[in-house]
Amino acid sequence: MNWVQMTFPQTVKPKNFIYINAIIIEKGAVDVIIKNYSKDSLSPQHQMIALFDNKSTALQVKNTLCDFFKILNIKIGELENKSWKKQAIDKFSLINITNKLYIHPKWKQPPNNNNMQNMVINTGISFGSGKHSATKLCLGWIAKSSKIKDCNALDYGCGTGILAISSLLFGAKSVIATDIEPDALKETKKNAKDNNITGKQLQVYTVDKIPDNPVDILFANLYGASSLITLEPTLRQLIKIGGLILLSGFQSNESKYVEKAYLCNFDLKNRLVQNDWILLVAQRKF
Repeated sequence: MNWVQMTFPQTVKPKNFIYINAIIIEKGAVDVIIKNYSKDSLSPQHQMIALFDNKSTALQVKNTLCDFFKILNIKIGELENKSWKKQAIDKFSLINITNKLYIHPKWKQPPNNNNMQNMVINTGISFGSGKHSATKLCLGWIAKSSKIKDCNALDYGCGTGILAISSLLFGAKSVIATDIEPDALKETKKNAKDNNITGKQLQVYTVDKIPDNPVDILFANLYGASSLITLEPTLRQLIKIGGLILLSGFQSNESKYVEKAYLCNFDLKNRLVQNDWILLVAQRKF
């Protein structure tokens, strides 16, 4: 495996680190290290470095960051710090969700534990590694909730398919996965195959081809509040009356705007927080 590191220029403002970190972790970085971080000032010593397990993913992430943040002079090269490589691999290899779910790449098998569900997720270039707090909140709910059993669900903005696949592993009857990115749909199908999920259990569609059959539970783990707010009328029609919607991918300072957009037509059932990221669980009223 050819490990590579992505080094960011020191002109990147520390206040953007949290957003950049979220993107590159969910897009497939194995680890991120930030040296001499200070959110209040631009330190000439600060440095942000990301580790990837292949160059193609690193290049895809670089292009995304150049387009979105207008960051220039991002360098990609051979990993220099070998001890960091070992530490990052150990850290990435196994993700434990509430002592009920192990998430691991295909190349690393988890220890035998009959009390834990195992899920293979290879991130490629799509969102959904399981490391980000917003995704962990959703996975924790799936692993613990009795509502998953025998439900029909929809993962809107599926990325790697991590929420769709975990729902099936914890007893969902069937799940629809959808995304605007063709690569995400391909990766969802691949990850489903790696977890022995059949095409009957998991149906994958582009957003414009979603079947007109409202579901019991809808997951919308989308980056930032604005997309969720805009999509409220669309997402509402995809859920049965009395069904649940799980909204995540935004931080606490954005929560009131998401709640305002949804709570006219939904009852708030739960609000969970992890590292300032929010998960709202709400039930459709009518």
